[in-house]
Amino acid sequence: MAFVLKFAKTIRNNWKKSCFFAAVSIYGVKYARDSHEEEQIRRVYCEEARQYGHEHITLTQRPKKIYVFLNPAAHGNKGRKLFEKNAAPLLHLAGLEVVLVKTEYESQAKEFMSVIEVEDAHSIVVAGGDGTLSEVVTGILRKGNRKFEKSVPIGIIPLGNTNRFARKWFRYGMEKNTVQAIADSAMAVIKGRIRPVDVLSIKGDDGKATYALSGLEIGAYRDAVARKNKYWYFGPLKYRWTYVRTIMKDWPPTIKGKLQYIPSNAEITSRSKKLESSKQETAESSERWSWWNLFYRSRPAPTEVYEDDREDDDAFDSEAEISRDIDTVEFTLMSGLYYEKSAESECPAVKHVDVGIGPSFPSRTELLQEGWRRINSDTLLLGTETNEHLSARKIRFSPELTEGEELWFTIDGEHYEAKPIEVSVLKNRLNFYCSNEAPSG
Repeated sequence: MAFVLKFAKTIRNNWKKSCFFAAVSIYGVKYARDSHEEEQIRRVYCEEARQYGHEHITLTQRPKKIYVFLNPAAHGNKGRKLFEKNAAPLLHLAGLEVVLVKTEYESQAKEFMSVIEVEDAHSIVVAGGDGTLSEVVTGILRKGNRKFEKSVPIGIIPLGNTNRFARKWFRYGMEKNTVQAIADSAMAVIKGRIRPVDVLSIKGDDGKATYALSGLEIGAYRDAVARKNKYWYFGPLKYRWTYVRTIMKDWPPTIKGKLQYIPSNAEITSRSKKLESSKQETAESSERWSWWNLFYRSRPAPTEVYEDDREDDDAFDSEAEISRDIDTVEFTLMSGLYYEKSAESECPAVKHVDVGIGPSFPSRTELLQEGWRRINSDTLLLGTETNEHLSARKIRFSPELTEGEELWFTIDGEHYEAKPIEVSVLKNRLNFYCSNEAPSG
């Protein structure tokens, strides 16, 4: 009893040191417990990957060769460590030949894509965030090689902070253990199950296209998020202070522009017209007959035609086009993948882009509350459900640019200077490794 009283008296007399060492002890126990759990997770996945590595191949076969594009700066410069501890061992245990390419500057992944051919790689794996993934996708599609697009699937190792597309693709939330999320994505590459994905083509007025898997946003909320790192001295409060600064500026912080779009339900009519026109041309060609046909019949050279080649030729039709002026605090475009409601909707009959248009004159309080709500929101969608939403298959947007004012788009986490753009959907354009369960909304 005397010992207990003495111990309590010592703690009371040295309460500052006692509180400090108590906090350190609690953190140490939690860290040790989490480290042990993560090590157990790695052990389970390694055992599973090893089974694939024990499979026999013939003498004429070579191990599957994959190119891994690693962004070491991802996740606060922890990307390399996360990959080497959680994904690389699984890929090697499965018997894959891994060629690791560490990106050192922006757009480097795009440049590499221009020199890799179908014969060089069995698949491409992106170890990074949404921005690195967008770079690789853009590099592949700018090659213009349809055989490469169809023959070389893409894998994702989510190492970024947001991982919007990976979270949708593998159906996990922010609460999922990072080690497990990375291991699951690596096992998807090893197992080899693939599924086609729609890609957004965002073409500027210069004719150069950027490709996205998630979407695009512009407006006050986007600017506030992009500006938050300037207020680093506020620590964790910088996420809230950036919205306070937004409402202290000129009001309202709206963007103006002209929107032209073709509703997604107009696609059926457009395709039926194309089909009728094609049938008519076929009938006319069959009527062109001469006596030479009795002795000689020309046979056209076989060409490799892909189903989605016909879909890239969608043009604006004055009959189906809708045009309107917009004045809003937020404008977003999102891939239709994020609005699939069931696992069976792997190949929607109608391709579409969701167009989100925010209010034109919210109060300062409303903008501040909405911004703070988004800080802890787990949603994958851009904008909010209360915005006006349109479903379109082709969009043309021309923002109103004021001299001396800078406007920026955010496309899959990367920033681009705002300019007139044309957006369309390339249906089922690329193949991605996926888990055993198809993603749903």
